Amino acid sequence: MKLIRFLSKDSSEPEFGIVIANYAVAFSALQAKSGIVDDSLCDSQAYLSHLPESERAARTLLEWGEAHLQEIGEGERPALDATQLMEPIEVTALFDFGLTPRHLENSFETIMKY
Repeated sequence: MKLIRFLSKDSSEPEFGIVIANYAVAFSALQAKSGIVDDSLCDSQAYLSHLPESERAARTLLEWGEAHLQEIGEGERPALDATQLMEPIEVTALFDFGLTPRHLENSFETIMKY
């Protein structure tokens, strides 16, 4: 199972989805077609916060999508090479930690400044 975030030519916001065959398919399209709805697949943060249930839901939709790929419209399943792949997981925070003297000095200066 390959989870992806992607931009297609028709989308202005990245979509969270999965690779089926050689297509990028958004979970929103799979849920609309299959009737299998799970809120934990709306974006990568929801997916991560609802593991392992969200993984089971994603695999269920993957199996449905593989069996019913032709039922998904061409606009809803762009070819993988026609999409712009984004980082699969949205980073909400990045923590830097180091104990070198220079790093500690810079950290102290930054804390005092703000």
